[in-house]
Amino acid sequence: LNEMGLFLRLADVVVLGGSFGPVLGRPALGGHNPLEPARLGKPVITGPDGANWKAVNAAMVEAGGLIQVAGFGDLPRVIAPLLMNPSAAKAMGERARRAATEAASGLDRLWAVLQPLLPPAPARGRL
Repeated sequence: LNEMGLFLRLADVVVLGGSFGPVLGRPALGGHNPLEPARLGKPVITGPDGANWKAVNAAMVEAGGLIQVAGFGDLPRVIAPLLMNPSAAKAMGERARRAATEAASGLDRLWAVLQPLLPPAPARGRL
């Protein structure tokens, strides 16, 4: 725990392993959060199980920052070109970063709409 930030920063390409559970005959986990590596500008590869991240994965695929594969056998075909061409990996990572920023902006827009509807905060020091 609390080590992923370091590993993500060191990675050239990030493969979200929790998305391969069904391929291994294990229960589906719903995938792992693609926003974490994307916010660091890393190209993201995910397996077939992204149930918890469908909308985010779809937006990142559309932006060109995430590739979803059907199984482990697809990984060399997808990862090798990125490792052999660092500028392509960097460009994909930048597209992932922009998609992650856009995904987060939804929360900002929601807060902007809800904030005026909230009662005023009590003055500090008063209960």
